[in-house]
Amino acid sequence: MQFLKEIEDLKAKAVEDYYFRARESEKFYWKEYNAALRIQRNFRMSSQFRKFKRLKASARTIERGYKSFKSSEAGKKRAYLLNQKKLHAYFCSQAVVIQRYFRGYYCRKYVHDFYARKKYMTFLVNKNKEVE
Repeated sequence: MQFLKEIEDLKAKAVEDYYFRARESEKFYWKEYNAALRIQRNFRMSSQFRKFKRLKASARTIERGYKSFKSSEAGKKRAYLLNQKKLHAYFCSQAVVIQRYFRGYYCRKYVHDFYARKKYMTFLVNKNKEVE
């Protein structure tokens, strides 16, 4: 009997100890709950911040590639326009040379005909002789 009484006392003490610890832990429940919330909040914030930094770095990479493409495109356009300008200047100078030769040929052939001038000069010489 004594043995059963001791077991009952131990059981009652264990139950009382359990409820005592439960009440004690309930005193810190909200403190632990708030601490857990802070830990979760900070973890989520840090994971979101890492994701944001990764996305920002990706955006910078894309932006750098786009700017590189645009500047390369602008450089190619500038080189093309410079080449066109040089070609235009070259062909203009060649056109001037061609026009100079053509005009010289045309003037010699039709305007200042050597044989017509020679004939005219002999005519004048003969006319002068007649007048004298």
